[in-house]
Amino acid sequence: MAEQKALYLTVAKGPFAVDTAPIPKPGPGQALIKIHATALNPVDWKIQAYDFFVKQYPTILGEDLAGTVEELGEGVTNLKLGDRVIAEASMGSLATASFQQYALTNAEVTAKIPDSISFEEGASVPLGLATAAVGLYSRIGGAGLFPPWGEGGHGLYSGKPFVAFGGASSVGQFAIQLAKLSGFSPIITTASTHNTEWLVGIGATHVVDRNLSPEAIRAEVAKITSEPIEVIYDAVSLPDTQNVAYDLLALGGCLIIDLDLSVDKAKQTDDKRVEHVYGNINIPRNKVLAVGLMSKLTTYLAEGAIKPNRVEILPNGLEGIIGGLEKLRQGAYAAMRRSSCPSPSSVAFTFPYTFDYDWNSSSSPSHACTTLLRPASCQNLVSPSLDGLGGVAGAKLHASVVRENDASTGGLAGTFNPKLYFVQNPSRKITDKQDTRSRFLFCESGRGRVVPVNVDAISSLALAQSYPDTDVVIVSNNDLNPSNQNRASALYLRSGFSCLEAYEACAQLQETLLPEPGSIGLSAEDLSDVLTSNRHGASLQASQQIWIAGNTVGSCVVFTPSNRRSQAGLESERLPVLCTNSAPLTRSNVTSYDTTRQIRVSTPSAGVLTGFRDKFSFRFLGVQYAESTAGANRFHPPTAVTISSDTSRSALAYGSVCAQPPDADNGHLLHTDEDCMYLNVFSPIVNSATISDQDTPKLPVMFFIHGGGLNTGDSGPFPYNMTTSGFVGNSVSNIYDGTNVVSYGGVVLVTINYRLTAFGWFNASNAALKDTLLALHWVQDNIEAFGGDPTKVLVFGESAGGIMTRYLLGTNPVYTEGLFSAAVLESDVPIIDIYLSPKLALEPSLELAKYVSCADNSSTTFTNSMASCVQGLPADVIAMASYNLGISWDIAIDGDYILTDIVSSIEDGVYARVPTIWASNKCELCYMLPPTISPNSSASVFPESLSLYFNTTQAERILNATDLYPYETAPSSDGISGAVLTLAQLLTDYVVHCPMAYLSSLETTAPRPSNAYKVLFATGLGSPLTPNPATCPGQVCHGDELYWVFATAETDGLYQPLTESAVLTTREVVSRWTALAWEGTPNYEGAAVEWPLYRDNNEVVIAVGAAESIQPYREAQCDFILSQIGLVFGEE
Repeated sequence: MAEQKALYLTVAKGPFAVDTAPIPKPGPGQALIKIHATALNPVDWKIQAYDFFVKQYPTILGEDLAGTVEELGEGVTNLKLGDRVIAEASMGSLATASFQQYALTNAEVTAKIPDSISFEEGASVPLGLATAAVGLYSRIGGAGLFPPWGEGGHGLYSGKPFVAFGGASSVGQFAIQLAKLSGFSPIITTASTHNTEWLVGIGATHVVDRNLSPEAIRAEVAKITSEPIEVIYDAVSLPDTQNVAYDLLALGGCLIIDLDLSVDKAKQTDDKRVEHVYGNINIPRNKVLAVGLMSKLTTYLAEGAIKPNRVEILPNGLEGIIGGLEKLRQGAYAAMRRSSCPSPSSVAFTFPYTFDYDWNSSSSPSHACTTLLRPASCQNLVSPSLDGLGGVAGAKLHASVVRENDASTGGLAGTFNPKLYFVQNPSRKITDKQDTRSRFLFCESGRGRVVPVNVDAISSLALAQSYPDTDVVIVSNNDLNPSNQNRASALYLRSGFSCLEAYEACAQLQETLLPEPGSIGLSAEDLSDVLTSNRHGASLQASQQIWIAGNTVGSCVVFTPSNRRSQAGLESERLPVLCTNSAPLTRSNVTSYDTTRQIRVSTPSAGVLTGFRDKFSFRFLGVQYAESTAGANRFHPPTAVTISSDTSRSALAYGSVCAQPPDADNGHLLHTDEDCMYLNVFSPIVNSATISDQDTPKLPVMFFIHGGGLNTGDSGPFPYNMTTSGFVGNSVSNIYDGTNVVSYGGVVLVTINYRLTAFGWFNASNAALKDTLLALHWVQDNIEAFGGDPTKVLVFGESAGGIMTRYLLGTNPVYTEGLFSAAVLESDVPIIDIYLSPKLALEPSLELAKYVSCADNSSTTFTNSMASCVQGLPADVIAMASYNLGISWDIAIDGDYILTDIVSSIEDGVYARVPTIWASNKCELCYMLPPTISPNSSASVFPESLSLYFNTTQAERILNATDLYPYETAPSSDGISGAVLTLAQLLTDYVVHCPMAYLSSLETTAPRPSNAYKVLFATGLGSPLTPNPATCPGQVCHGDELYWVFATAETDGLYQPLTESAVLTTREVVSRWTALAWEGTPNYEGAAVEWPLYRDNNEVVIAVGAAESIQPYREAQCDFILSQIGLVFGEE
């Protein structure tokens, strides 16, 4: 193999040295560049000094190159041999870095340079320009502006002011020039005044001295413009500049930074967006933007619209880089600022305060009934005075009611909802160990009477909260209408209690007996209906008597559903109980949940779980079902967590987010936790009695798998700032919250985490599938503790969750038999995430191994040593490598769990033959169109875009099918041209709708059929998961059905108040989905339209206001796709 010279960083924090390296061969889509010039960047010396990013040495650095095309790989059409070009190089692979004589580039983002630009000037452009462009125009990690090279983008922001901090920096210079192309004016920048002439020459209208004070800078900008400044690029990104920039930024505006956020927390607001830019144009998320930019860059350079940096040329070739980096390093050290470490935060204590109290005193302290709730430590802290106690929220202590004249309590009068205190002598130090002089005090509610009680005589009392020995059901009149002010709920306690015990049981749940039903809240009719229904957990006989509160204090009366009224009862009789439920509805956009109304449930294999309730459901969050998948467990099948039956576990907060790269559904954050195998349970029932009633009807289980392209996502809340309507401010969404769906539908909801990106699929492991199967086994083992029926489990998911559900349907029945009884697939993409032979499934693993230097670039076969190498890397390296490579992970046909592709499985009858709904949205791909396609693009956008998705033959056939895809005559809608809508609809047909319709029909007509239904959502609510303000308004995009399915627009605080039409649609969809879980059919009793089994031409279309119709929806288009374009569900 031919060799070249390269500059190696030999070891971590070691020296650079010139040595030989092989000249790489370009693969498909690549170009081999003979490098004439490279640029130096601060990151190069920082990697040498601090040893980050690089995981294997020796390595080659360098991010910018200019040179000539030496050789082209297969399929490259935009370049030819000898072209003078520039490109952003890629560290992480020896073949693609720029500190060498030859390097490979991605040809699509390699730009020709005119003769007027020298190689040295050209090498100064790529990284700086890319960082500026991504910051301004990317919708992920950028301001999301429409780029000037897009149709109609040049000068689009005319008259709007723009500010760039650090205008003389490389990124700042390019930000100014791009802002000028976008039409911004005035363009204001900070810089040293000696750079004024240069900066004005490239587009700045005003240069403010960077040495001025923050107050002076703000004043100077105010003199220049009074218009709101909606976009600011801080190319310096130090704390001083970020804070001044944030002050200048208008509400609703975007500040772009390239270092960590340093804006004072006190001034941060949800009304101002900050984006941390990552300027790599070689990663998939920036591909479309990068191709558009680099294809136009040649013209921009020739016209002078983009001017290169001013450059200093270093002598001595590769050896000269070493001295140049040292020069950069010395300059950087001079500019560094010192930061101090914060002082340690205060210690959080867990034991309750205890104080000595002289029981021989003739009088009780007047303050002894003060609520003692402050957390404290154990030993060696001086006790505060009893006089200083206050009602600070903390660990509430409850006790059983002590009846009047009970000899064991010294004659304490009966009281309801008492407070319990543990008191000692204030002269003594705090201790976590009670001694023989310790006593309990009771405070009688309302009068504050204090009576000492001998601890030894009441052995059943404990400092921890106790709960009534009963199963508990939350009954409600929840109609899913947030505007209904009468929505309310109550707690039904199944066990028998006397009247006095009923008050005690409610008090242990921090409630009291339910007052007699009235016209407000839960009416007698509401209670009767829900208590006798088999759908909501109580399933009572109409003649069942139940304790509720009487008209006098401490009295009880009997409520009977059949009479729908109350009557007197014998107070010693033991009856079920109705308690109030004062818990609020859980909201998503809050800093913390109200978890104070807790409950404990014993499970067969998950220990004793402490959860909490809200208005309509019990919630057990962050329940670990598998051991950590880090270290030796990485890429291997999951191991079930082993928990003894008496082990107490908190289930009050969501578990960790699984390791994954940044994306919209995780707040654009990199996550690295591999101890993330958690699930969440939402139910209207807890079987918390010592001995539960096994004859009580159980609720079906809905087992949800979240989306995210198999690469990102989580089962819990995530931050967001955009919806289809555009920027809405920083907020939090929890679309998969279960409180409404379990309450209205009468089901138990389980949502799960599973391994993502390479962690779930590397080495053809199918580990993510095995995670899901283990979680389903957890449901079989434990769900009855939450009122669930393990024989009725509906598996459902959206997007990647739909993909995972398809994978489960096609899994070897040996592994799925008895685990689930029905399925719903929402927005599956059957031809994107397909079934692959082991050989093909290992190709992405080999690609990743090469990228992280665990395999030579010449390697053609994936080996165990490569797998071991990758297994030892940090999680962030693996997540970002997969992300940067744009790997689409697929399931492997391993001959064990997966025997063949889904089509063959259905045809052979070797699949989970369960009732199934296949659901898609009207314009799924409206969300996924490239950002360079303007919503009002002309008809030419349709043919010009086909090559991104289809080969030449397919494209020709599509262009000839103008009766099916009339892109030239299709009408516009909601500001989106007919051509753009036609393109999106074509892609929706090809990727989502037609493949799902085909599989649905196949299920129904196969030799061993199952009942399958095909559903089309023609109405939706834009989701924070899939924000696209450009081509989704007025359309039903990817993810827009989720607010119908979960009824969580209310808890997310969006689209409020819901229209009557939206309420009706929510009820209908929840009813259909839960009916499938209950009965194995979506045709619930009383449904206006009977859904038929799908047979190609009878799709159910759900329109506005829950209007449903049966149509041959896009039957002709699907016939065309199937016969003329082709659908591939697996590859050998």
